[in-house]
Amino acid sequence: MSSLKELNVLIRVDLNKDIITIKGQKQYFNNVTISSNNDHRIVMAMSVILSAVGGEIEGIEAVKKSYPGFFEDIIKLGAEVKIK
Repeated sequence: MSSLKELNVLIRVDLNKDIITIKGQKQYFNNVTISSNNDHRIVMAMSVILSAVGGEIEGIEAVKKSYPGFFEDIIKLGAEVKIK
């Protein structure tokens, strides 16, 4: 995957008043690679999602903008993280 726009076909989002429901299609995430587009928020959000289904994020250095210790903290929470 070269863009987060492509994620629109992988998840279903339902909005109902003040509740948002997100349903993933785990089978489509097999070995997915997502570009962060140098956005620290995308790196952090996609790290949480991909910790459950697997995949890679390009441009993870963007987290240094707002949360340099993000990966250390997510590992403490039990996520498996491999930085190349």
